[in-house]
Amino acid sequence: MSTHTSRPPARRSLWGAALLMWVGVLLATTGCEPEDGMGEQGNYDDPPSEPAHTDSEDGFMHAEGKDTPFLCGDGDGRHIACPDDIRPEPRNLSCDASGCHGAYEYDPSQPQDARDLRGSDGPSCYTCHGAEWSSRKD
Repeated sequence: MSTHTSRPPARRSLWGAALLMWVGVLLATTGCEPEDGMGEQGNYDDPPSEPAHTDSEDGFMHAEGKDTPFLCGDGDGRHIACPDDIRPEPRNLSCDASGCHGAYEYDPSQPQDARDLRGSDGPSCYTCHGAEWSSRKD
């Protein structure tokens, strides 16, 4: 009786590696959903009326201030540092506000470095954008 076991042909392992690589590419390129779908957190279907989400980028709706999501509007179209003691009017909220795309409460006891865009009522911005705003909080 032989104790020799046969190894699978090298072709099978190459096909398996190619399949795993293809699945990885598919997962990496399908992380965002169209504006009419649901994300892991939040709703893409029904953005608030204020701040208005009127800027479509590749089918995803964004609000004015998307380039500086940790700043608040000032009512004149400029973006400034957010107050830490009172919640601004809805049209002037930062993107990371609680109920928007984060959990910021405009509370002085909440550390500024803990602000993020991981999602709330709105979807996580990191799903499509990665952490591109990690150092742009002022």
